[in-house]
Amino acid sequence: MNKRLLALLFSLGCAAALGQTPQPPGPVPVHKVPPAGSQCTVVIRTKNAATPPPAENGKPGARTPVLPVRLDIRVGKNGVQQRTVTYSDGHRRTFYVVGNRILQPYDHSEKIAVLSADAVSRSPYSMRGEAFPGTFWIAPSHYTGRAALEKTPCDQYEADGLPEDDLDANFVLKAWVTTADGYPKAVEMGTSVYLFSTPVASTENIQLPPAYRAALEKEAKRLRVLERLRAGAGK
Repeated sequence: MNKRLLALLFSLGCAAALGQTPQPPGPVPVHKVPPAGSQCTVVIRTKNAATPPPAENGKPGARTPVLPVRLDIRVGKNGVQQRTVTYSDGHRRTFYVVGNRILQPYDHSEKIAVLSADAVSRSPYSMRGEAFPGTFWIAPSHYTGRAALEKTPCDQYEADGLPEDDLDANFVLKAWVTTADGYPKAVEMGTSVYLFSTPVASTENIQLPPAYRAALEKEAKRLRVLERLRAGAGK
C-alpha cells in the first residue's frame, strides 16, 4: 500500500473518529476567457420556443424572430479574437475583440465602431466581449456541487436572478463547468441554452482587416489626445 493511499485512509479515519463528515470537493478554477491560440464553437438553443401562428384570411402570420444560433470563436496567438455569429435566418456577423475594445460594423454601414468591452460584456445575451458568453455570473458563491452532464463530470452553478444586472428572481441561471479542465460545458439563462465545445489549439495569429485596423488606430489616437488634455488640465 503506497504512502499517498495510507495518508488518505488515515485522514478519513480521523474524520470518522471525530464524528466529522469529509467535506465535498470545492469548485475548480473556471476559465471564463478562451485562451490565446485556440478556437471553439458555441451552439445556442431556445427552450420551449413558440411556433408563430399561421396566416389567416390572407394576412401574414407573426414573423419568426431572428435569433443567434451559433458563435464561432477564434483567438490568435497574438490574443486578438475573431467572433462570428450565425443567426436563425442564415446571415452572419463578424466582429473582433482587441484588448478591451470591440470592433464591429455599424448597422447598414461599412464604417467600423470601436466600443468598450466593459459596456457590453455583462449583458446576459451578449456575444461580444472577450469572455465565453453567459459566464459572467459564475462565482464560488453560486456553486452547488458536482454533477454529470452527458457523462462528463462537471461543477454545477445556479442562481435565481441577479439584482445587480437587473435580472429578477424568476430568471434562473445554471452552468456546468467541466471538472477536468475548468472550461464551460453548458449554460442556461432563462430560455436560452449555450452548449460549448472544448477549445482546441490553433497556431495562427488573427490579423485585423484594413478598415478595422484603421478604426482602432483612430481610437488610439483619440485616447492619446484626451490623455494629453487631462495631463495639461492637471498642471
